[in-house]
Amino acid sequence: MRVATVKGSLLIPPTYFAVQHPLLLADRVNSRIFTGAAEIAPSVDLGGIQVVDTTAQLRPFGGLPVRQRERLSLLMAGRTARAVTAWRPDIIHQHVAYSSRAAVIAARSGTPLVVTVHGGDAFAPLREGRGLGVTARASLARMKRDIRGAFARADRILAVSDYLAEVAVLAGAPADRVHVHRQGVDIDAFAPALRMPRSTPRVLFVGALTETKGARDLLQAADGLDAEIRFAGAGPLEGELRTRAETDRRLTILGRVAREAVVAEMQQADVLVLPTRVNRGAREAAGLVLLEAQAVGTPVIAYDSGGTSEMIDEGRSGLLAPEGDIGALGERLRHVLALGVEERSAMRERARAFVVAERSAQQAAEQLFETYQDLLR
Repeated sequence: MRVATVKGSLLIPPTYFAVQHPLLLADRVNSRIFTGAAEIAPSVDLGGIQVVDTTAQLRPFGGLPVRQRERLSLLMAGRTARAVTAWRPDIIHQHVAYSSRAAVIAARSGTPLVVTVHGGDAFAPLREGRGLGVTARASLARMKRDIRGAFARADRILAVSDYLAEVAVLAGAPADRVHVHRQGVDIDAFAPALRMPRSTPRVLFVGALTETKGARDLLQAADGLDAEIRFAGAGPLEGELRTRAETDRRLTILGRVAREAVVAEMQQADVLVLPTRVNRGAREAAGLVLLEAQAVGTPVIAYDSGGTSEMIDEGRSGLLAPEGDIGALGERLRHVLALGVEERSAMRERARAFVVAERSAQQAAEQLFETYQDLLR
């Protein structure tokens, strides 16, 4: 079976979902990745999977920064489509429904097309252009055209949560072609480790340091709490948080950190908090960071927003608070940190067991393989 994975741009890190499943299915699926612009860290092992980068192959553009090549690649969908068609795949799998013209063009030959929606691509058709500048309105209009084209042509539309599947249908995806395919996590890379003894509990936030990701909500919820509070990520609030950390010794602002460092932070945390709020009508599609934390045995707390509730074994591996209810968030946080040694150990074990049993990357890959087989029958 030959599967052409197509993505408008491929940046690794941070993105790894486009290569995770091809790597796990390498013994049964011959995969090749086609993209308009790629930037892959030298340390990343793609296991021999070839990446066809359209703009990098063109001499005038190959040396440009990847963000510039991303914009150019929008004009070269036909060239990417020809590369896909020439390889003669059995399945074309487009990740993210915008910037999908190349996959849609290549699928006109009759090759089955799978489209995975990850978040913003399901919400974009529901957005209005009021208040946007001319360039932003044009970009939104293009995205909507791409998404409509992908939804119309796709033989199977995969959403990363039940919540996002519902949004995709509202956005115009045919309900009979929408299925849920949750993105699992690598349970070997995200595994428990020996925890260093500490007298003060540790609270961890991983994500963009923005208002909607809930960085300020966590600070308010933890007001007066005797705990270390560590922020891993970058964003508009980083300067404000660093300034506050100068006088609030509980706070540590790590900034942007490598994946290995994120794993280590999760392994040593007592709880991870993800208080994501609605953002221009869009909510958290899934919250993969919740699964990563639970995989290493760290309980989680999140707002019950979007698809986050699907990522937690509520009451056993973590707790949910009503979205925007900072008081309830603080209550959940204090409850988890007040657990006795045996109760906390049991919660850690349940967190790991939940991900291993229901949210591993290997399980997700197997489900995807079944989808491919079903389309080829």
